[in-house]
Amino acid sequence: MINSDLTMSEGKKISQVSHALIETLDVARNDYPDRFFGYRHDPPGTKLVLKATEREIRNLLERAEELDLPCYLMIDSPPTTEGTEHKVTSAGFGPLTSKESRLLRKQSLL
Repeated sequence: MINSDLTMSEGKKISQVSHALIETLDVARNDYPDRFFGYRHDPPGTKLVLKATEREIRNLLERAEELDLPCYLMIDSPPTTEGTEHKVTSAGFGPLTSKESRLLRKQSLL
C-alpha cells in the first residue's frame, strides 16, 4: 500500500512498495511460518498495490496487528520523501486469506 499523501515519482513508488513487500515477507517468514511457507508452495494469490492516506495506512496497520496478521510499516527519510522528516511511504500486509483481505477492500487501486 502506498501513501497517497506523498508526491513521489512512479519509480520511487515502486521501490517503496517493493521494500514493504520484502519486509512483510520477512515478518511472515519469522513470525507466521505456516502462512509464509503456504504462500511459497501454493499457487500465489492476487497481489494488489493500493493507495491510502497515512492516517488510513496507520489505521489499517493497527487493525491488522489486532487481528494478528503479518504486516509492516515502511518509513523512509529524505530525499525519498518530501521535506526533512521521516515519513510513512508504504505498508505491506500478508499473506492474507480472502476473508482477511477484506480489511483492505475500501482502499483504491494505484
